[in-house]
Amino acid sequence: NQHLNLLIASVIVSIVGIAIPVIGWLIILPVGWLILFVFAIMGLINAMNGQMKPLPLIGGFKLLK
Repeated sequence: NQHLNLLIASVIVSIVGIAIPVIGWLIILPVGWLILFVFAIMGLINAMNGQMKPLPLIGGFKLLK
């Protein structure tokens, strides 16, 4: 469920970053991808340790039951 949220967030960051010409290319895309990369690493570390912690910002959304 959290990986699906992470995937949807990355698609949204990409669309918004590409749609806004200069600010999106120079600020939104790099910062957004960096934040999503950190979230993915956090999720990977939690999974390797056998913990089920929600990710910050996107972990609270339940798309699948």
